[in-house]
Amino acid sequence: MKAGDLIHPYAPFAMQTCSTAFTVKSGSAYRFMTAGHCPYTTDWYHQGYSGSNPVGSSVATDYPTMPNVVGVDSQLVSMPSSQAGTGIYASSRVVGGSTWGSNGQAICTSLGFSNTIDCETISNSYTTWHSTTCNCTVYGGQASSITAIEGDSGSPVWVNATDPGYALALGVVAAGSGSTLYYARVNNVLADLGVTLLTSP
Repeated sequence: MKAGDLIHPYAPFAMQTCSTAFTVKSGSAYRFMTAGHCPYTTDWYHQGYSGSNPVGSSVATDYPTMPNVVGVDSQLVSMPSSQAGTGIYASSRVVGGSTWGSNGQAICTSLGFSNTIDCETISNSYTTWHSTTCNCTVYGGQASSITAIEGDSGSPVWVNATDPGYALALGVVAAGSGSTLYYARVNNVLADLGVTLLTSP
């Protein structure tokens, strides 16, 4: 699997689509990031995973479960080691590390459902917004002039590293409002959920 692949949960959410972000490790177990407001379920499917078996289950989340609580719009889904990777869908880059990002910095995202890569800039490296799914406040970063639609939630956001073959993981697409993109910050997810980003040497 690559960051930016489409995934979908089992019924009753079978028609709902989200996207994968970056792969992480928890001890010897592999997980991938996606948006926290996507369903928290025992069955996540990926069309590239053979057979009728789910690729994994939701195992941890940083997303608030009650109104008026502040959190991060992210969750982790288990995955077999055979599906773990550092690639990014429709990009030749591989993940080489992570970054907090800074205002005005150039970024890219591989939007899973929109099936496109869009590159713009960070307009606010730290901001908060209201998430209607939980009726709560979540925090992360914000980029301008990127339009995400339903199904793009969970897609990866990264900064192109100086080395042309690598990307620095920045965020997980959380919401879109017009041409404004909001993302959970990868470094917050790593720290809060106690996992390590899978990187290429």
